[in-house]
Amino acid sequence: DIGSGGSNIHGSFNSDMSDDAKKDSAKRLELASRATSGSGLYMTEAARFNTIATLTNLAALESNRMSMLLEPGLLDNICRAVHNEHSDVPKQCSALAIMNLSNGDMDNVPEMASNDMVLETLLKLIREVNPE
Repeated sequence: DIGSGGSNIHGSFNSDMSDDAKKDSAKRLELASRATSGSGLYMTEAARFNTIATLTNLAALESNRMSMLLEPGLLDNICRAVHNEHSDVPKQCSALAIMNLSNGDMDNVPEMASNDMVLETLLKLIREVNPE
């Protein structure tokens, strides 16, 4: 299961967080876990594409990358779009978002390289046969 091997980039500084920051982080983790079930799975293809395209655009701006990388579940959910979408355009958009995020702060890029979900996603993209 590719979803279980993801890296947690929060572990190294979680013990230094205030109680409020820990509560906020726990709330975000709960929201991220709920993103893998429920009505979000029933979004139209256009809505899913627009969401992925928006994330790609946000990741293009360097000042957004670090906060996006720190958002619990965001990178894994961008990767899940590659594994769950049938259309090539959202997959390509997800790949571009991953590329943009990988161009972040050098202290955090290795965290992406150790994320099994990211690596599995990149391998899937490389192995796919496109008739173009």
